[in-house]
Amino acid sequence: MSDFLYIYESKITLGSGNKLYSLSAIHIPSEIYSNLRQSLYEALNPLFNKIENTIAPIPELHYRDFLPEYEDDDFKIEVFKIIVEKLIHYNASVFRVGYYDSKETAELIPNINKDEFYYQLCWLGIQSVTSNLRKGRLMMPVVDAGFERSFQPRVNGFGYPQKFCDQMPKHMRDNISIDYSHNIAEVSFVDSRFSMFAQLIDCISGMRNETLRKGAGEKLSDYKQRIYELSSLLDQNSLIVYEDHIVLNNRSKTNQIVTDITVI
Repeated sequence: MSDFLYIYESKITLGSGNKLYSLSAIHIPSEIYSNLRQSLYEALNPLFNKIENTIAPIPELHYRDFLPEYEDDDFKIEVFKIIVEKLIHYNASVFRVGYYDSKETAELIPNINKDEFYYQLCWLGIQSVTSNLRKGRLMMPVVDAGFERSFQPRVNGFGYPQKFCDQMPKHMRDNISIDYSHNIAEVSFVDSRFSMFAQLIDCISGMRNETLRKGAGEKLSDYKQRIYELSSLLDQNSLIVYEDHIVLNNRSKTNQIVTDITVI
């Protein structure tokens, strides 16, 4: 059996000035794949198609610029409600791993592409926390290619770690991160315009960012407060299986680099 893991990357700056790189992932078992997708379309279609027996394309759903052609916040919240309700109904699990871009990290890894570095760390983390789902099942990771944005860092961030792990000889697979790569297919990249699940994890990622901002004490607008409340339903229904945001600290006082990981 095969499952799907739809993944979305996010880079935000919090009110404190801290920058966070994160990957959010939604696990879609093959048993619910078709039903969940069809259920989402059936629920969303009446909102965007007011003429009976007509089918018009549903606008692409991206959290960062959510339905720009619609000004009514109540309408947008209704769309978010449908997303949350369907996730709860089908019990779709969500995972999230993030790393803060700290000054210590900049000293630890100078002169590298930060996007690639942090997303590789996040991807190895996602592999780790989803390992129990892959016992006897093949998991197919799917990433929004972002064809209209910079594509290469995304390809390198996801593709290289998987290829590296696949190439390692069997006797070297005692390495824990390599072990976590077992039963993961090669990463596929999609155009989110034609993928409801790619749009879905995009929206979930944005909702979880509001949860993070709220927890950091930031004041949210009325609109984002409502999104935060919907995001809280994912926690209340135990759909957020794993969520950690990590700081890498270089605490070495010698020439040898010692890295300490702090989960916050």
